[in-house]
Amino acid sequence: MTGTRRMFFIGMLVCLLGACASPKDVVYLQDAKVNSRVKAALQYRTVIHVDDLLSIVVSCDDIEAALPFNTPMIGLGQNNTRSGNEQLYGYLVATDGTIDFPVLGKIKVEGLSRTELAAKLKEELSGYLKNPIVTIQYLNFKVTVLGEVKAPGELQGEQRAGFHL
Repeated sequence: MTGTRRMFFIGMLVCLLGACASPKDVVYLQDAKVNSRVKAALQYRTVIHVDDLLSIVVSCDDIEAALPFNTPMIGLGQNNTRSGNEQLYGYLVATDGTIDFPVLGKIKVEGLSRTELAAKLKEELSGYLKNPIVTIQYLNFKVTVLGEVKAPGELQGEQRAGFHL
């Protein structure tokens, strides 16, 4: 009986130790192709869509010359102190994908990134201004958080190089 037990334990020990070894011909992730989702995430860029609200600030060497190209950031008739609850004005992207920009008129912006639109406006403004500088930000940048999280819902954020949750 003790010999049978001993053989049983030796057999179990051999099986357990043999199960820990991996085959030599398995190479993990050597020829794995890049998933299309990973590739899309790496190439992702934020583009302007219909109903985006854009803040476009134009400046140049002569500040007075740039004034007609800038919208007021606070409603008319209000003082210039910022209380944090005033409405910010900007350019709303229309259903046809355009904005109505002062002096230049309707400009197609849908599908462009902020940097592409800034370059386009800079090029068009160079006929009116010397060394124009164009800064564009989203005024209605939102992120929706779903799933099993502490606070699901919609977050209003500032447009930055990255938005971390």
